[in-house]
Amino acid sequence: MEQSRQEIIATTDRLLAMLPEVQAELQRNYPNVSSVEVGLKRKNGELTDIICFRVIVKTKVDKSALKPEEIIPSEIKGVPTDVLVEIMEFHATDESGYDLLTGGIQINTGIGNGTLGCFVTRDAEAEGSKKIYLLSNHHVIIGKTGTVGQRVGQPSSPSGCSCCLCYDIAEVFCGQAGDVSGTASSLGTLPPGQGTTNLVDAAIAKLLGQDATDPKTVFFSNSIEEIGPVFGSSPGIALNDRVRKRGRTTGLTFGKVEAVGSTANVTADKSNPASGTIVYANCITRISPLAESPLMANEGDSGSVVVNSRNQVVALLFAVPATRGADGKIVPSGQASVFPIQNVQNRLGISVMSSGTPNSIPLSGISEAIAKPIRAGSYVNVVEKQIRSIPQGEMFLQILLDHRNEVMDLINDNREVKVAWHRMNGPEYIGHILKNFTDPQHVVPGEINGYSLQNLLIKMSEVLERNGSIKLAKAVDDYSGFAFTFADRFKGFDSLKDALQKVPLCAKCGKPIHQEAHAD
Repeated sequence: MEQSRQEIIATTDRLLAMLPEVQAELQRNYPNVSSVEVGLKRKNGELTDIICFRVIVKTKVDKSALKPEEIIPSEIKGVPTDVLVEIMEFHATDESGYDLLTGGIQINTGIGNGTLGCFVTRDAEAEGSKKIYLLSNHHVIIGKTGTVGQRVGQPSSPSGCSCCLCYDIAEVFCGQAGDVSGTASSLGTLPPGQGTTNLVDAAIAKLLGQDATDPKTVFFSNSIEEIGPVFGSSPGIALNDRVRKRGRTTGLTFGKVEAVGSTANVTADKSNPASGTIVYANCITRISPLAESPLMANEGDSGSVVVNSRNQVVALLFAVPATRGADGKIVPSGQASVFPIQNVQNRLGISVMSSGTPNSIPLSGISEAIAKPIRAGSYVNVVEKQIRSIPQGEMFLQILLDHRNEVMDLINDNREVKVAWHRMNGPEYIGHILKNFTDPQHVVPGEINGYSLQNLLIKMSEVLERNGSIKLAKAVDDYSGFAFTFADRFKGFDSLKDALQKVPLCAKCGKPIHQEAHAD
């Protein structure tokens, strides 16, 4: 007989109350048992509506190879059991740059790609002066070496500079993740008295542009790509609930809550098997994909949030369960392991924003021009993709990326470089070039305030070579001649494409033949 949602919740609560005792008994009597959870029983790989104790074992052994006393009973305390074998793995494809930040898009701090979940505020901040923060996983935006103030980038890793022409969108504020010792590891300002056991893997970062001293403004909408506006959070998530999420890898997916009170055993460092195991005991919810979604989640979706039918956030996704195939390789199951959002909010002292919250951009009643402000990082992302499409473009782009951070640091912090950059109209030229790459009809002017692009490059090569590192100085010396010649005839993307296609390359090192070193 089909149960109502209220009946399912009542049954689940009753089994969750029994769970610690049942898990302890099974682990004591059966060494192969890793954990126990409350969930839906599977039959021939398909979910049923039967609520049971799901027994997770390290390795599944055929009954014929077991003694009678080694076989896990089919029923415990009158409740059916189901035996499953699973391996939990951290994971970390939409790689687009977004002018208007929303949930469900890619973010990166230099340790790998993950997903921006949603936007939150801190409970400790007074009404009227609250700042806006993005929510994701600790292992996505902090990891082992992250620090307070570290930049978050979208879509690529941040430059760490204060200019407006980079991917930087936020600064890490605080976070918490499980630890091998069982005592959670925290960074930044967290509420006192919230307990110290492993319960979440979550972190927040403050959006840039909210302080008077910060020249970079980041625009956002309190919504999730392909899902729509977010209406706060809901603590209620029950077996059989249908939910959705949007992640940078699998996009919009639909799922059903399969188990609650689950335990995740995560290797602390995948590159080091001896690093120990982080145990998140009986605090995980598992979600399986529905028919319309081949996978609920995959690598890179970490940090995305799960919402119910009312667009309320109910959970934060942090990992993808997996099984080990016959060949020994780990195969993602397509399920999602999530933390109930109430635990995340309590541990970080945050509240998920609801559409209409002061300081968030309205979702209706405004023009497209206001709703879609242009973020320079998005232009840069488009430019990079276009350059990579040109023969030899990857080589040209790599030269720029190798030195981008140092050049930006010099522009921000070195007086001589900063003065030269602004006096020769560097920001204005960059703005015109980026716009031309996205709109070929936009003309890059031959001069700005009496200075040509060639004038700018000549002056910048001089100050960069004098103030930069040995590596940067050599790069300037190697490629400045080509840059000067090219700048004199630069008209936009098409002229760059034409120039790069015509550059002869050295057969030995693959670099452009325009240096004395290639004379032979």
